[in-house]
Amino acid sequence: MGEKYIMGIGLVLLAFLVLGLIEGTFTGQVVRDREKVAITFPMNGDFPNDVQGFVSFGFSFPNAVFKVDDREADLLIFMTSETIPGLKLGYEVQDKKIFGGLPVMYSDAIDIIDGQPHTLVYTFSKPANKQSIHLDGKLLVESSFSGEKSADPITGMAVFEQWLTIQSNMGMDVKFG
Repeated sequence: MGEKYIMGIGLVLLAFLVLGLIEGTFTGQVVRDREKVAITFPMNGDFPNDVQGFVSFGFSFPNAVFKVDDREADLLIFMTSETIPGLKLGYEVQDKKIFGGLPVMYSDAIDIIDGQPHTLVYTFSKPANKQSIHLDGKLLVESSFSGEKSADPITGMAVFEQWLTIQSNMGMDVKFG
């Protein structure tokens, strides 16, 4: 009888492990198979208004992967604006695309996790009806600027997907204007 009891407990524990219900040992976060992993960075400001402005990020990401437990990050989120609801700026790790703005713009594939110093700049102007993303002084993408949320850029995939968001302690040089 004792063997069946122990075997039953073992099967229950195995089921919990398979379903991802037991916490990871490194972060204490549970990462389930269907969850996407987004890493955010500390913010120390926002746009001064919703008419026109810019944000500049100076960073150097090591030539490695961003991981939570054994899962690679799907997104790096540089900023989420409170001044302009819905405006985010980030990087899709697998596709190597920078995204941001309203409506959301996507760059061509570009590797920024390469150990090199980079400067990422996003600018917008309602009067000029224009927004743009530059990397290291080169224009990556530009389009019209509506300032209104059309879709959630973080879930450019299916609405039912779950996201695990982790705050990074990696610092960046951030300037708003």
